[in-house]
Amino acid sequence: MRNFFKKVSKRITVFVMLVSMAISFSSAKANTAAEKALEIATHSLVLDIATAGQRLVAVGERGNILLSDDQGLNWRLANSPIGYGLTSVAFPTATVGYAAGHRGVVLKTEDAGLHWVQVLDGKTASKLAFDQLPSDIDSSIAETVRRLSGDGADRPFFDLWFDSPDRGFVVGSYGLIFMTEDGGLTWDSLIHKVENPFGFHFYSISRLLDGSVLISGEQGGIYVAETDDMNFVAKDSPYIGTFFGQISLKEGGAIVYGLMGNVFKKIHLGWEKCNVPTEATINTAIELDDKRVLLAAANGRLLISESDGCRFKALGVGSVFTAGLEQIDTSKVIAVGLNGIKNISISKEK
Repeated sequence: MRNFFKKVSKRITVFVMLVSMAISFSSAKANTAAEKALEIATHSLVLDIATAGQRLVAVGERGNILLSDDQGLNWRLANSPIGYGLTSVAFPTATVGYAAGHRGVVLKTEDAGLHWVQVLDGKTASKLAFDQLPSDIDSSIAETVRRLSGDGADRPFFDLWFDSPDRGFVVGSYGLIFMTEDGGLTWDSLIHKVENPFGFHFYSISRLLDGSVLISGEQGGIYVAETDDMNFVAKDSPYIGTFFGQISLKEGGAIVYGLMGNVFKKIHLGWEKCNVPTEATINTAIELDDKRVLLAAANGRLLISESDGCRFKALGVGSVFTAGLEQIDTSKVIAVGLNGIKNISISKEK
């Protein structure tokens, strides 16, 4: 009998050891997979970054969503419901945020980026744009919308902007523009409310200090809605080349930027061409806390403005191809781009 219990005890011990080894192997494999995913995400294409309270949230290719709670020193992957590229992210509050990207997708989070749900997709967007067309719409706009509806869900969104947890806009290719006033539960197409008969791409949208909403985009497109009816009027442009982005300035006006180093500042009487020491395309920009403007050029250089916000000089940092910028303190910004996420010093030069 004693030998029997010894044999049973031995078998149980061996079984427990095997189970422990299996669990350890599975855990190690999971950790390796997570580390590999994080390595890929932080060293591959990241396209935009935003602040959610004390957290940084970055988005990029393959639907990657990265979170940092220590000013960009360490990153982890959030659970993303999609596997294709995200181009933009914005947080109107510390917890509620939105991200947009390829295939007409818009995602929403209510816990500062930990969990995301899809609130719009390309097929729904195309159908809404077609179904919501007024009967008396200009024939060229109607044809553009019909073509988009027929093409399906592959049209990307390039930018979004929210002025509250519930109300915001998303813009993208071929003049796509949608608005929600209930946190993404429903969407209204505004494509017929923009003077854009040729369906030029929209690359950026934001509200200015005076309350107007500005869109900039392909072939120098500048469109402004000055009233709450959201009718966007095409304005005279200072440049016929494409604008890839814009920023609203804290003291009023805006900066628009695009091809061949072209940067313009909106002033009371129109647009002032800024002095920029490069002919490279400007990819992105931010206004710093001290009201200087930081530009990132396609040649990898960062350019920073003088006190007037329209004369720029090269910042003495190493080259890095940058698609998005976010300030984390008075002397540092996080730059995201082709090679993932970088921490860059912007100490003020005297």
